[in-house]
Amino acid sequence: MWNKYLIIACIALLVIAVGTILVGFSFWGSPQGTNIQNLDSSNGAVIDNQSSVSINRDGGEVPQKLPDIEAAYANLFRQILATEPSFTPTDSTSAATKDIYALYTSQIAQVKKEYPNTSSYAIEIALIDLTGDGTNEAIVSLSLPGYCGTGGCPLDILRKSGTKWNIVSSFLSNGPVGISNSLNNGFLDLYISEQSDTGYVGQVLRYGWSGATYEPKKIMAYWNGTKFVLR
Repeated sequence: MWNKYLIIACIALLVIAVGTILVGFSFWGSPQGTNIQNLDSSNGAVIDNQSSVSINRDGGEVPQKLPDIEAAYANLFRQILATEPSFTPTDSTSAATKDIYALYTSQIAQVKKEYPNTSSYAIEIALIDLTGDGTNEAIVSLSLPGYCGTGGCPLDILRKSGTKWNIVSSFLSNGPVGISNSLNNGFLDLYISEQSDTGYVGQVLRYGWSGATYEPKKIMAYWNGTKFVLR
């Protein structure tokens, strides 16, 4: 009789031991790369902590939303009380600004030679009164083929003396231009976007009139990868 109960007890212990071993294998053998806290239940995507890329359960990438650069500039200009001038594509047929276009005859001729199949050789011109005297100055962006690179496009500031336009300042700008809302030294300040040599992706500088030309005065903001941060 005791032998019968002993056999039953041994069988029960064996079943419990086997069950415990199977549960342990099930737990420790589960994929450790999928972190439950990193699972986005809305689309079944797993966020890779080593990058900003989302990975689907099937291994495919989920597209990420890129920063809205135009909205970031608009927000920055609101913060620093600046406005963005309106640029107009201009060529030799533009009556109001053909005399400005004529100043760039040699550059345009070279571009036509190097890029003969380009559909348009227009440059961008914004007319704005920078001195408050009722006469417009001109901001010219040389957005011609071969002229723009990682540093941006050449940007000129022109003033008119009698019937002749003269270039008084030149920069490279890789973003929208901002115009201040008040005169300093007789001219409105300019906000110019430039590549940074301080490790930032890019920065916006305030340029002020020195008496003969525009010169950099202060870094207003830098781009941290997702937004502009005021300095």
